[in-house]
Amino acid sequence: KVAGRWVGRGPSAVGFRPDPASGFIPASDYTLDVKAGWPDADGVTLAQGTTVKFTTIKPALTTVEPYNGAGGVLIDRPVVVHFNMPMDHSTQANFRINEQGGGAAVPGVFEWSADSTVMTFTANSLLSFSTGYDAAFVQQVQTAQGNLSELAGGPQVNTWSVTTTDATSVSSHSPDSSSGPVPPTTGFGFT
Repeated sequence: KVAGRWVGRGPSAVGFRPDPASGFIPASDYTLDVKAGWPDADGVTLAQGTTVKFTTIKPALTTVEPYNGAGGVLIDRPVVVHFNMPMDHSTQANFRINEQGGGAAVPGVFEWSADSTVMTFTANSLLSFSTGYDAAFVQQVQTAQGNLSELAGGPQVNTWSVTTTDATSVSSHSPDSSSGPVPPTTGFGFT
């Protein structure tokens, strides 16, 4: 049973507004039975009843940073996940980032936005250079209000891959050892 109120929507229509504090629970099935004999605003009774079934939306990822397929990702960059609804923080236990090919999960810490719609993961140590990583939610997630649910779109849609930047290296510099002695005011450059 959902708390709320019925509201008129014109001379021949009625709607239901759930209580904002509780509302409909995400990722849930609902059945509405309208019984014959229900009176409208003018007292005319409904001649025939009906049953309506619907499902509320599942939690979903709206954006991820870095995005799927990103290359040159800095080795200290956090992973930021945006959800379409507030999530229970226990959801973080089902998030994994690991080296491609099935390496161990990267350990790290999580932070959440005040409205619980943005989760930020920061690795405990730097990621490896020139390495592919996969990120995903490996099990169902928990909405702030509601049931455990698979993310909308399923596992394939909610897995993304990134590649970290190459290590910085010096390929040439000037002056070099073949330059001989140089004046103390000479600048130094490298590429």
